[in-house]
Amino acid sequence: MKFQRLFPLLPILLLWTATCQAQTGKPYREEYMEWEEFLEAYLYSDVAEAAEQEGEGERGEQARLEYLDRLEDLHRQPLNLNTASRSELLALPFLTVAQVDTLLSYRQRHRRFVTLGELQTIPQITYQQRRYLSLFTFAGDTVRPPQTWQDRWLGGKYEVTARADVPLYRRDGFKSTTASKPNQHYYGPPVAHALRYRYRHRSGAAYGMTLQQDAGEPFGRGNNRPYDYWSVYAQVPLLRQRTILWLGDYDVLWGEGLLMGGMNYGGRASLLGSALRQPHFIRPHTSLTEQGFQRGVAAQTQIGKRWEAQAFASFRRVDAHLDGDTVTSLRDAGLHRTKSEILTQRTLSEVLMGARLLCHWRGGAASVGGYGAWYDKTIYPALHDYNRYYLRGKSAGGWSIDAAHDARRWQYRGECAFDASLHAATSHTLRLSPTMRPFSVVVQARYFSPRFVAPYAETLQSASRVQNELGLLLGADYQGWRRAKFSGYVDYSYHERPMYRVSAPSHRLRGWLSAAFPLRSAWEMETRYQYSAKQEDVTGHPGLLQFLHRHSLRLAAHLLQPNYSLHLSADACALFSQTASVRWGRMLSVRGMWKPLPTLQLHTFVAGFWTDDHATRIYGYEPQLRHGGAFPSFAYQGARLVLLGNWQLTSRASISLRYSFLRYFNRQEISSGAARIASPMQNDLSLQFEWRWLGRAHR
Repeated sequence: MKFQRLFPLLPILLLWTATCQAQTGKPYREEYMEWEEFLEAYLYSDVAEAAEQEGEGERGEQARLEYLDRLEDLHRQPLNLNTASRSELLALPFLTVAQVDTLLSYRQRHRRFVTLGELQTIPQITYQQRRYLSLFTFAGDTVRPPQTWQDRWLGGKYEVTARADVPLYRRDGFKSTTASKPNQHYYGPPVAHALRYRYRHRSGAAYGMTLQQDAGEPFGRGNNRPYDYWSVYAQVPLLRQRTILWLGDYDVLWGEGLLMGGMNYGGRASLLGSALRQPHFIRPHTSLTEQGFQRGVAAQTQIGKRWEAQAFASFRRVDAHLDGDTVTSLRDAGLHRTKSEILTQRTLSEVLMGARLLCHWRGGAASVGGYGAWYDKTIYPALHDYNRYYLRGKSAGGWSIDAAHDARRWQYRGECAFDASLHAATSHTLRLSPTMRPFSVVVQARYFSPRFVAPYAETLQSASRVQNELGLLLGADYQGWRRAKFSGYVDYSYHERPMYRVSAPSHRLRGWLSAAFPLRSAWEMETRYQYSAKQEDVTGHPGLLQFLHRHSLRLAAHLLQPNYSLHLSADACALFSQTASVRWGRMLSVRGMWKPLPTLQLHTFVAGFWTDDHATRIYGYEPQLRHGGAFPSFAYQGARLVLLGNWQLTSRASISLRYSFLRYFNRQEISSGAARIASPMQNDLSLQFEWRWLGRAHR
């Protein structure tokens, strides 16, 4: 018990030990856009698709948070353009292989980048990409100091983050009246908190720890010793970085994601703005997401100049609902507050092993590999038409072949996968750039057998899993005319077997158009239109399908200045069906930033929304603390206010305070069950403290 009480102080003890021999330092940053503006421009289209993708659940939301966390880490640990390696630059998702090679060629000819303004002289880098690069790179020193063992493991960048979320209201689960109702009673305190400790060195050495407790979860009791979620990782480069070893928690991302993870997380518009590179990544698991990662050991080694091998072995206990010794469903939420949730905690043992062999050449790569998974209990969910070919039994497995190539006028990536029963899934994307101007056309085709089983897959898909789909996407992207950007796509998918809420073969169609262009003043205008049509059952008449049509429109204006910014948005959506009247959703919002002092930033968000139901909800960006979800949805009728302040106390320490207020006009309570708030208002307060410093190697 004494150890459990001291355990939360471990990151602080580590911080104190390291700071005894640390010194601060911060590279000069030339940022041409705000971080929030980048998130809204780069990720909004993908998040908005979630409004159409029913049944996506916690898994898709966690995939987005995981991707957002990776982008935040890249932003907080910017690359030095004068010393960054080719592989480090390729980690930036919006740069193609050809563009990275052009940057390296320019650096070799001119020996260094003096400022990021020199990117304007490279015609292959567009205006929008130059703005993105300012958030992830800087023009620094050209000398890499010699690295000793002490420099690699003590001389890098340290970061400690502590966060607490305090609700200024009370949910029913915390009331004493629910103590006699175990499934409606929360066993822990209402305050949520998290601690993160991170270390990273430019050589690739890294280690860290994450501790998190959600609101309502018991602290230091039951399986929580003392935290409900903990994560530890280490990344160890060996043999002059030709071999990398991962210990603890890590993520595996292969190819298109048909077997193990992926980088698209369901977003079609990302095909228009991101580089078509095939990710063959194993990386530390650094986010707060509690599912979808591996725990154990992984290794990657370079064999000669072109060959590379990867292997991993993982053992985890995951959450699952049990009926005797049979698993009836897997849980992805990671919440353990009530008795029923606690009974699902880490009830299923999972052993996962895999390996992959890669071949690289200039501009491309190809690989072949596979995995196997074994469970200590039989997985057999209740049988329905839509889940007949879900994962069942005590094992799973598969293998795949993938390839990617980046040429001057075209890019390609694709993967063909087979499960243990040889059912197939395949996905291929081709981008053509027929002219010298920044114009491109994208074609993407995919086919997933209705019987294909891949429990760890996450790729470009219309359904909630990689299964039962035939799809084709056509898109185009143009940048250049007066720094304007135009993009759009049309995506069609056919589902041969029944799906959730669809008891017969069905069709889906999506469309997206976006235009952004700067004005003569500091203003920038933007408009986005999205259309979707999908079939689902008519209520009370299984097998009789109807089309649901959704039209969404956003008009936005952005004023960008060095010390302040203003973002005005108007959103509207209309939902049509054959058996119901038209339903509407509307929202007006204002988001602003003011920097009264070099060390102080103030953010605000105000919105009013009016929607007929949850199906007509609207997504928007709110100012968030680091590692927080950035795109909440707004439904029914109400008002939203967010205030956020970031204060740089010293060159090492910063503190952030966030207050949010939600008021419904047509509801007298919020949520239901144990999460119910017996009021139309919800107030939350969050406090975050960060301490960052550089080790002795940077003196």
